[in-house]
Amino acid sequence: MRFFAPIALGVFLSAAAAVAQPISVTGVDCSRLVAHKPAPDVAYQPGVDARGRPVAPADLNAGPQIKAPETVVFDVAADLRRFGIPSTSPLFQPNVKIGTVRVERDGRVFFNDQPLQNPEIEALAEACRRRLPGGR
Repeated sequence: MRFFAPIALGVFLSAAAAVAQPISVTGVDCSRLVAHKPAPDVAYQPGVDARGRPVAPADLNAGPQIKAPETVVFDVAADLRRFGIPSTSPLFQPNVKIGTVRVERDGRVFFNDQPLQNPEIEALAEACRRRLPGGR
C-alpha cells in the first residue's frame, strides 16, 4: 500500500498541475478544428424541403397572368356646356360621345376608324390630360 500511495499522489499532482495551466486557443486553431465540410446532398433541390419531403414550388408567377389586349378602345366625350349650348331641357345630357379612339399594340391610333397622325395624336392626348384629375 505504501508503494501505491506515492504513485497515486504523483498522478494526482501532475493532473492538477496540467489543469492549472492556462490554455489559449486562437481563431486559426478553431478554424482548423471545425472546418465546414457540407454533405453532398445539401445542394438546393427545387420542390423538396431540407428533409427531402415534397413542397409547393416557390414560383409566385405560376398562376394565370393577365394578358394585355392587342387593341385598347375608349370613347371620347365632350361637355356641351363648354360650347355654350343651353341646358334648359330636362333631357339635356352635358356629356356626349363624339367618337371612339382605338390604339393598336404597334402604336397606331385611330379615331372613328380613321388613322391619326402624330400632331392629331398629341392634340388628343392633351385633351385627355386636361380632363383627368390632376392634369395627368
